Amino acid sequence: RGAGVIDTLATHGGMSAAMNAAAEALSQQTLRDHLNAGVDLFFQAASSRREEADVALAEANEILEGSRVESARVKEEANTIKEDAIREAEGVKRKAREERAALEAEKAAMEKVHTLQKNKIHDVGGHRFTTSLQTLTSVPDTFLSSFFSGRFELQPDAEGVYFIDRDGAHFRHILNHDDGNNTGAAAADAALRHKIDAGINEVIQAVTAVRQEADDALAQANEVLKQARLESERLRATTREEVAKIKEDAVADAAGAQRDVREMLEEEKAAMEKVHAFQKTKTTLNVGGHRFETSLQTLTSAPDTFLASMFSGRFELQPDAEGVYFIDRNGTHFGHILDYLRDTGSFTLSPAVTGPQRAELASELQFYGLLERVMPYHALEQIGVSLLKQACAAGTKQALQAAVAQARALVVQMGSTTPWLSEAKQALQAAVAQARALVVQMGSTTPWLSEEFQDARYLITERMVSDVPVWAAENGKYFLYVDKIGDFSISGDAPAGGIDFSDEEIKIWHMTAADMEGEWAPNMLSPTKWRSDDAATLEVQYVAAQIENPENPFVAVPNMRVTAVHGLPDDDPAMAAALRQLADMNYERPRKRARSQSQE
Repeated sequence: RGAGVIDTLATHGGMSAAMNAAAEALSQQTLRDHLNAGVDLFFQAASSRREEADVALAEANEILEGSRVESARVKEEANTIKEDAIREAEGVKRKAREERAALEAEKAAMEKVHTLQKNKIHDVGGHRFTTSLQTLTSVPDTFLSSFFSGRFELQPDAEGVYFIDRDGAHFRHILNHDDGNNTGAAAADAALRHKIDAGINEVIQAVTAVRQEADDALAQANEVLKQARLESERLRATTREEVAKIKEDAVADAAGAQRDVREMLEEEKAAMEKVHAFQKTKTTLNVGGHRFETSLQTLTSAPDTFLASMFSGRFELQPDAEGVYFIDRNGTHFGHILDYLRDTGSFTLSPAVTGPQRAELASELQFYGLLERVMPYHALEQIGVSLLKQACAAGTKQALQAAVAQARALVVQMGSTTPWLSEAKQALQAAVAQARALVVQMGSTTPWLSEEFQDARYLITERMVSDVPVWAAENGKYFLYVDKIGDFSISGDAPAGGIDFSDEEIKIWHMTAADMEGEWAPNMLSPTKWRSDDAATLEVQYVAAQIENPENPFVAVPNMRVTAVHGLPDDDPAMAAALRQLADMNYERPRKRARSQSQE
C-alpha cells in the first residue's frame, strides 16, 4: 500500500526530490517489514499444516497396515474354508458315485441270478445230483456260490449236466447243509431296493449340505475380498488351479480304482473259466478194469510223472469206442493217486491203508513217478523192514541151533533161560526200536545248542557201525552213530569203523552204558547225559559252563530232546512179525518135572 501512495504522489509531481528520497526509503523499509511478517505467517501456517499432515499420514498408515493384516487374515481363512469345502464336496460326490455304482452292480447281479434256471443237475466225480440254484448259492463266498453266481458263462454237456471234478461220495452232505439265511427272491429284491434308495437319499442329503456350506463360505469370501480385487483375482486363479489339480487327481484315482476292479474281475473270470474248462476236459480212465472219471487238469497237475507225460498232448492217444483211456496197471489203489493229484498240497494217506496195501501202493506210485511225493519216507521204511527181518531171521536161527544142541544132549528141562535167547531178544528189541526211529529230531529244550545243531533232523541209512545203523543229517554234513567205545556220537566225518569220542571232529556225544542195554536208538537215550563242544554250543552258554575234563573240552547239555519223527507203524507186516516173535520170547513156559532116565 505504501508503494502505491508514493507512486501516486510522484505521478502528480507534488513532491520534491528530498521528499521523493525520503518517501522511497520509507516505502522500501515498510515493504521489507511487511514481507518479513508475511513470510513468518506463511511458515507458521505451513508448519502447522505440515504437522497436521504428518499426524494424519501416520494415522492413515496405521489404519492401512491394520486393514492389510486383517484383509490377509480374512483372505487366508476364506481360502482355507473354500479349499476344505471343495475337497469335501468332491469326496462326497466320488463316494456317492462309488456307492451308486456298487449298489447298481449288486442289483444287476441279483437280477441276473434270478434269470438263471432254477434246477441244476451236477456230475461230481461220477455221482449225479439234482438240486436248485438257490441251494447252490445259499452260502456266500464259497466255490458253489461263485461258480453259479451268474457272472460267468457255464457250459453243461449234451444232457445239461454240469461236471465238477471232485469225489462225489460225500457231496450229498454238502447239499443237505442249510445255513438258515435263505430268503425269497421278492424279499431279497425289496431289501436291495430299500438299501439302494436309502443310500442314494443319504448321499444326496450329504452332498446338498456340503454344497450349502461351500456356497456360504464362498459368499463370505467374496464379501471380504471386495476391497482387494486384484488379490482376490489372484486367489481365485490359484484356487481354480488347485481345484483343477484336485479334480485331475480324483479322476486319476478313480481310473486306478476302476483298473484294479477290472483286473480283479478278470482274474476271477480267468479262474472260473479255468474251472469251466474242466467240463470240456473230463477224462474217463480204465485202470486194470477199474473205471475212474477225472479231468485233464488233474492228470497233468504233477509235472515229470507218467500221467502228466501221457496226457501232455505230445503223444497221440487212442481211446476206445466209449472214449475211455486204458492203463494196464492194478487199479485197486489208483483212487489214492487221483486224490493226491487233486489236492497235492494237503493230501494225507489214510491210516486205513495197511502194511500189505502200502507195499502195493508203493509199487504203483513208483511206476507213476509219485513215490517220493506221496510216501517220502518209503526208502527209510525199507531200511527198517530190513533191520527187522534180519533180527527175526537171526533169532530164529539161534533158536533152531539151541534146539538141535539140546536134542543131542537129551536136555529135557523146559523153560530154562539160555544165552541165545537173551542175545536174540536184545537184537530184536534193538531192531524194533531202530525201525520206530527212522527219522529223529534233536535239540536242547533250553537255548543251548548252536543254530546248526538245534532241531536238526537225522535220517537212518543202510550203513552200520558197531552193529548199529548210522543216521545222517538232512544236510549230509553230520552223522549220528555209535563209536567204537559204545557211545552215540555226532561227527562231521563219515564214520569208518568208529571214531574215538576224543577225536576233534566229534561235536556232540552221549555217555551211553557199556552194554547199551535199553538204549538201541537215539530217542531212547537219557536226556541228561549229552555233551557238546564249543562249535555245537552257543558261545554265551559255553563260556559260562563248567568243563568237566580239560583234556576233553565238552560241556554238559542241560536237557536234550530227541524225538522220533517217523517210523514203521506196528501194523506193518515186518513190525508185526517182530513183535510176535518178541512176545514168544517173553513167554516163559511152566517148568515140568524132569523125567527119570529109566522112564525116558
